[in-house]
Amino acid sequence: MKITQSEHKRVQSVNYSHKYQIMNRIFLSSLLFVFLFSNLDAQSPKRYVFLEHFTNTVCGICASKNPPLFDKIADHPNDIHHISIHPPVPYTTCEFYNENTFENEALAIPYGISGTPQLYLWGDYVSSGALLPDATLEGALGQTSPINVLVTESGTTQRVINVSVNAFENMLNGNDYRLNVAMVERIVNYNAPNGESVHHNVFRKLLTAVGGVPFETLMTGDSYNFNSTFEVSTNFDENEIYAIAWVNIFESKEVVNSGSSLDVLINSNENKWNDDHVTIFPNPTSDRLNIDFGTPNNYDIEIVDIKGSIVMRLNGLHHTAVDLSALESGVYFINITSTKGTITKKITKL
Repeated sequence: MKITQSEHKRVQSVNYSHKYQIMNRIFLSSLLFVFLFSNLDAQSPKRYVFLEHFTNTVCGICASKNPPLFDKIADHPNDIHHISIHPPVPYTTCEFYNENTFENEALAIPYGISGTPQLYLWGDYVSSGALLPDATLEGALGQTSPINVLVTESGTTQRVINVSVNAFENMLNGNDYRLNVAMVERIVNYNAPNGESVHHNVFRKLLTAVGGVPFETLMTGDSYNFNSTFEVSTNFDENEIYAIAWVNIFESKEVVNSGSSLDVLINSNENKWNDDHVTIFPNPTSDRLNIDFGTPNNYDIEIVDIKGSIVMRLNGLHHTAVDLSALESGVYFINITSTKGTITKKITKL
């Protein structure tokens, strides 16, 4: 089945240089990192609109209701995280369901999904009419959260995924907070039985256990870190696979905030600096941090805490040793700038 002109236009509208971004795997630019903090109140990170979308490739109603949802998501590429989950209802013959039956079903069970399509915003059911009414979306945009969720990836077929949950305010005690991390395929071209040929943010695999990983309540300035690996199956397009993470309250299913490895990216010019040229070790470290820049140049170095404050500035030429002993334990970001551009790497001070 050929993709219609309107479908092709919609795919183009959401293709925000993703193939280039995913192949280069350079994340957390200083410019956009600062934006995450300076464009908001100092203690209030942006709360991404997080949509759990239950759909089925044999469901005819899904084919009519899904496209308007995808169009709205395309209009807000920097504000919405979306994951398409394929339960066995109303049809167990759904191709995407059968590629991971256990986890697709497990993600649907807490909501009691008995039919599709259904949409949940931050863990709450949205509507029986349009999947995402305009008023609902407008009310969700612009909200803030006590935490942010930063996700980075490296590698192509063999991926290394790092997730950092950072508290800007005290999280409420007494809640069972869980971190969930999944691999998602951004665009899948597949001629489904229901007539859909372009599928968005298709859930593929959990990196955490079903139900998420519990972690202790974070106080202001605290972080929780999660690391995992993932081997991209030959059934998936490695240029489209990316990581998405969300923190929810297990009892209520409320999603506190979310993040993806597409959120923070360095410049999009063709000559950008590859961060593989820079080696930082040991990481984590309790005191001394060594930086090998690969090639001699003049490098400006900034170390930034999770609140966006610059805690250290220095310069380097080829090899530089940084004394971190005076810094408090926690997660920091190191911005390295040269004539080639700026890269940012995450470091942990023990």
